[in-house]
Amino acid sequence: MPLLNLWKDNPEQIASKHLSQLIGFAGEGKLKDDSDCSRELREYLASVPSKRLAIYAEHWGSTPFLRTV
Repeated sequence: MPLLNLWKDNPEQIASKHLSQLIGFAGEGKLKDDSDCSRELREYLASVPSKRLAIYAEHWGSTPFLRTV
């Protein structure tokens, strides 16, 4: 199920997930240029509240693994 559909169906459950987990749910779970995963993630990020984006940005910047993805 596409990531955005998961958000629409159960926003509380998806909101409890870390960004790295969401990447695993999107497409084939590999964040690469022009992949299904990157397209799903962009669509999802364009639809969530800005407060949620701030949480993801803070987590992304503080997690060494994610900075190298």
